[in-house]
Amino acid sequence: MAWTNALDSATPAGSDAPSTIDDQIRLVKAALQERLNADHYWPLTGTAVSSTDAGKHRKVTAQAVLSSKPTLLTGEAALYTKTVSGVSEWFWEDSAGTEHQLTTAGAINVSVAEILGLLTNDTYFTAIDAAGTGTVDLIKANSSDVATIPDGSQLATSAAPTTDAMISNKKYVDDQVTTKDFGTLTSLNSVGGALTKDVVYLAECDGFVYAAGQNYSGYLEVGASSNPVTKIYGGTITSDDHPIIFGSSYAITSGEYIRFRATSFLSMVFKPVGTGGLVAQ
Repeated sequence: MAWTNALDSATPAGSDAPSTIDDQIRLVKAALQERLNADHYWPLTGTAVSSTDAGKHRKVTAQAVLSSKPTLLTGEAALYTKTVSGVSEWFWEDSAGTEHQLTTAGAINVSVAEILGLLTNDTYFTAIDAAGTGTVDLIKANSSDVATIPDGSQLATSAAPTTDAMISNKKYVDDQVTTKDFGTLTSLNSVGGALTKDVVYLAECDGFVYAAGQNYSGYLEVGASSNPVTKIYGGTITSDDHPIIFGSSYAITSGEYIRFRATSFLSMVFKPVGTGGLVAQ
């Protein structure tokens, strides 16, 4: 803006009458008050600057935008503005000559490396709430020095985690929990034929198999291939004088192969967990 009172080092002229010096002194005072009052609290009460707060800052206005950081003397520091992408931004040069950009695009510009803040133990870092009338707790180090977030905290989205160390949202955890109901107990294979001994079966689902024989030793064979060889013993007869019934039971996993070996076969049943049966190979 234009100043009302001129501040001109060429006045008064040497040819001016000495009787005008009082006018020149008043002009200098008025010109200084007008300019100092721009950024400082320098109000007039009548014709005098008499407030006890006079001289304090109202604001700081940076007029000259620098093209590069200033050259300072040893131990000096400076606050100044430079143009970044067509906008005047604030900068700070410390006494070591390092330049820090303080603002960018209308916001405070602070890098993570320049943040230094310490909270008292077991005290939350907070944010202003949406209504602007209070605060919201964010995170703290509790009395056991463990990072703690408040009850009710949630992730930004329901996206599934991508690494083992990531926090999982409730929906992702719930989706991993599956329930399986028991199917119908059956003595038939998946195509309706009777389950019998000496036949290799592939389990289409988890389940339980029970096979029984009489008088002679018998056992289940289990394995990951179509020729299972791991034996799960059911029983062994030691005398032919009495008809002894023996059985072998096993919890089978989907994709596992089984076979029941027995000289005298009685029955074989399968209790599925989920959907599926035993497929003869």
